[in-house]
Amino acid sequence: MGSLFDMVFTPLGKRRLFRAMAIEITGRNLDVDNSLAKRELGWKTTVSYTEAMERIGAWVKKTYGKG
Repeated sequence: MGSLFDMVFTPLGKRRLFRAMAIEITGRNLDVDNSLAKRELGWKTTVSYTEAMERIGAWVKKTYGKG
C-alpha cells in the first residue's frame, strides 16, 4: 500500500498519507542496545527520555504543523 502511495503522490509533488518505509517498520521492535557504547566508550545520554520525546514532539509540530 505504501509503495502505491509513493508511486501516485511523488510525481504530483503531494505529501503522501503513508510511505512504504513507514508501513514496513510499523510493529517492529526498533530499540537499540547502547550498553556496548556505555561500557567500552563511557558514553552517557545528554538528555532524559522525557526531554527527548518533548524535543521530538516540538520538531514534528514545527515540521508538519500538527501534533
